[in-house]
Amino acid sequence: MYSYMVEVRHPAFFQKGDEERTLNRLLMSLDVDRVCFDSRSLFAKDPRNELERDAKRKKHGCLCMLSQRGNMSS
Repeated sequence: MYSYMVEVRHPAFFQKGDEERTLNRLLMSLDVDRVCFDSRSLFAKDPRNELERDAKRKKHGCLCMLSQRGNMSS
């Protein structure tokens, strides 16, 4: 059996509005967790190599933490 998670980055999914509620209901109906990569350590220092530079570019400055299962607003 597999467990699935999704990390969303669009600002609309963090504003407690209809978009976020709709996403959360969809994920719960599919038994998919919503998680956020804790990027504080990534942004705390200058990148040491191209891999870290690429990761920093792709994170768009999203600084958040969420990893609780089944504790999403509906």
